[in-house]
Amino acid sequence: REIMDIEVLKKEFSLSRVNKTGAAFNEEKLDWINKQYIKRYDENNLADLIMPLLKEKGCLKDSPLASSQEKGWVTEIVRLYQPRIKTLSDFLTQTEFFFSDEVRYDVSAKEKFFAKDGLGDIFKRLIQGLEELEGFGIKDIEISIRTLADELKIGLGDIVHPVRVALTG
Repeated sequence: REIMDIEVLKKEFSLSRVNKTGAAFNEEKLDWINKQYIKRYDENNLADLIMPLLKEKGCLKDSPLASSQEKGWVTEIVRLYQPRIKTLSDFLTQTEFFFSDEVRYDVSAKEKFFAKDGLGDIFKRLIQGLEELEGFGIKDIEISIRTLADELKIGLGDIVHPVRVALTG
């Protein structure tokens, strides 16, 4: 059992059973364990933990009305990124584009994904397909992108990666 809840740990843990020899700190293992806890954590509670960090960074307004309105929005972003983050600071790093009007492009990503011939036409068709959607949920968007990739006989990554770079830098 690598992942235990706090009550089990309190019950099972004893300092008398801690061995001094062979102790090693494994940061990679710690990150993995932290990621497992974050994945299991309630998204609303996780948003509550993240919101003060966002306020401190200047990403959110500091008023009760703004906080209540932003909580739902932050919770939606948490829902998207919860499976991907190992730490709360990972959330701030990976989602900063949501909280800024300025897009800072990664030069190597831009060179890699924007060099493809016909990308402008792919983007135009993608935009057209997205505008025609009745719903604009995650599944609707995914189906639209997959359909376009199938129609163009290209890999999903040939659309997804350039779109990611265009939107998030």
